[in-house]
Amino acid sequence: MVFIKLTFLFFMIHYSLFKIQRRGVIILPTVLMFGGLIVSLAIVGLLIISILNTSNYGARLINAAAVAARAGLQDGLLRASRNSLFTSVGYIMTVASAGAGATADVTVTDCTGLGCPAYPILQKDVISTGTSLNRKKKMQARIQINKNTGAVQVLYIDELGI
Repeated sequence: MVFIKLTFLFFMIHYSLFKIQRRGVIILPTVLMFGGLIVSLAIVGLLIISILNTSNYGARLINAAAVAARAGLQDGLLRASRNSLFTSVGYIMTVASAGAGATADVTVTDCTGLGCPAYPILQKDVISTGTSLNRKKKMQARIQINKNTGAVQVLYIDELGI
């Protein structure tokens, strides 16, 4: 009789554990499915935010590089117009208003070759490369200086491809 009661007790405990295990087996895939869905939605949201932020930041860097190139070009034009003998292999200037780390590399050269005018007229090329982090913009201008009168004329300002 004791054996039967122990066996019955054993089966009752086993049955109750088995029922709990069946409930766990049903709940586990549901929890995993909802958890995976939540994680995948979070990853997609982070990717969308990252792409939007990167594109906006890239546009801001390109604008900062363009501002630095334009400022460098204007500085080179100003120096060349004040001193007709000014030439430079290259100087670097930092442009604070363009953003953190925006610099311009400015080169001023005399026009030499077949297309250059005769003595009283002097032509100079000013090339400025603006850099902001890893984005670059390059601009070029040509000015004409009359050495007799001191008149300065800007012939063209172009944006060059890098």
